Amino acid sequence: MAVWWGFPFPTRPDGSQLRAALKLLADIGCVDISNAAEDVVDGDNDGVITKLGAVIAKLPLGARYGKVLLISAQANVLDYDISMVSVLSESSPFVLPNSEQQDREDGRDNYNNERDDDFDDLDEVERTNALTQQRKKRKQLRKRKWKHDGGDILAGMLAAGGYSYAAGTSGGTESKVCKKFCDDNGLNPVVMQRIQKMRLHLARLAQKRFGKAEGVAAKTGRILYSMSPPNRLQENLLRQAIVSGLLDNVARRSLQGTRTGPDASFIPRSAYFSCRSSLNEPLFIDKNSVLYSKDPRKLPEWICYDTLTRKTIKDGSTISTMKNVTAIDFNWLGAIAGGSKLLALYEPLTVPTPKYDSNLDTVVCSVVTKYGDHGWLLPPLQVPMHEILTPSKISNSNKRSSVIMNDDPYRWFIRYLLEGKVLEELKSLSVMLNDDPAIITRKKPLQKVALIVSTLSRAGIESASGLTRHWTEVDSKFLFGHLKSWIKKEEVSNAKRLWINVVKKKIQEYKTNS
Repeated sequence: MAVWWGFPFPTRPDGSQLRAALKLLADIGCVDISNAAEDVVDGDNDGVITKLGAVIAKLPLGARYGKVLLISAQANVLDYDISMVSVLSESSPFVLPNSEQQDREDGRDNYNNERDDDFDDLDEVERTNALTQQRKKRKQLRKRKWKHDGGDILAGMLAAGGYSYAAGTSGGTESKVCKKFCDDNGLNPVVMQRIQKMRLHLARLAQKRFGKAEGVAAKTGRILYSMSPPNRLQENLLRQAIVSGLLDNVARRSLQGTRTGPDASFIPRSAYFSCRSSLNEPLFIDKNSVLYSKDPRKLPEWICYDTLTRKTIKDGSTISTMKNVTAIDFNWLGAIAGGSKLLALYEPLTVPTPKYDSNLDTVVCSVVTKYGDHGWLLPPLQVPMHEILTPSKISNSNKRSSVIMNDDPYRWFIRYLLEGKVLEELKSLSVMLNDDPAIITRKKPLQKVALIVSTLSRAGIESASGLTRHWTEVDSKFLFGHLKSWIKKEEVSNAKRLWINVVKKKIQEYKTNS
């Protein structure tokens, strides 16, 4: 029996399928293959599962949808996201399965034989054409009813919410009320019923796996039959959760200058291109999508999609159309795609200057950020400065050496410590200084700068937590000997008193929290 990742397959899957599966996991941040063998299937090293991947592996869902649920649970929008994942698990609820139901939507028992008084003066061909046009208009009205500028998945979520409300008014069971709701709103009753059952299943799953999350599902294992639509902030959080599971299905509309080559001028402006170079053909939004428009100017520039289908057009050729399309803000991608091999970080920027991030407890700086195989430029991402000095973290890392030096994380940390931006208790120290701490990062050749930076560097301290731990476990007088050379003579006693009190307080906090 063949073995891959330690699993004994009775019949070994095709190598291309294994590579595609591993690539998907790497693209959405579940597996790190940065140090894997060149052939990640037949090699000895198939990558390392990430913390995210370990959590998602415990969910009885596909990796994509598992990640979407996990992210939404962290963002406190799990109840809404359960509806979205339920919609994604089924075919479109906006397409009726057969002509009989389509006729009922149009208010006719038999579309082919109905003789509408409005068309009595027309011959059979004209009548058929007129009825067809009327049918298209009603289809457009139905489409506009569920239209949502966020995309198809959010539109489906709203439809699921309406269906649940109808079910709630009838005791929460399938009934004539639910079927009438579907008929009145152009929804497929069979699909909507399955979506409702999936919502109930996912709610029970949420209670077992996300019990600490906010929401009805996580707390009770049930769904709300009456739930108000999400506000704009919640909608953005939901769209970000969607793209987190579809990072490899991000696409960008073909704008002037974004596509090069001899045939670039012949590409329709409504065409999109995938972030993956392996998928090089133009992609188009499906006409049934709520985001579809004949006017390319009304189409979003950045989207993500769930599936691709081949469609034959009038001239007999085929095109790839995207289904379950979601409009996204490209400003989100840098933060959302952390850990994905599709996100590439390059050389650091001199502007804006590095800063101390209290949430990360480290000095961060902005780096050139690109996405996908085509290297689409994103807004600069702020990353910990020490990561820039780690070659595996930065693409083309040889470009960093002229901007970031090995002791820079310590220089910026001690500068911000003296400015009172690291420990709030040291804010009043800044008025006692005899020099501007900015000289530390200007790299002026001063002895007191070299001494304090080298002291931090030898101890490997570039964070408030590291400094507090060193004070507590190693040396409570660490950096104290360097303080005098930075303080005005008349302020020495005040500065020493302040420093000692802060150190004592931080040591006590450390011991209390340990």
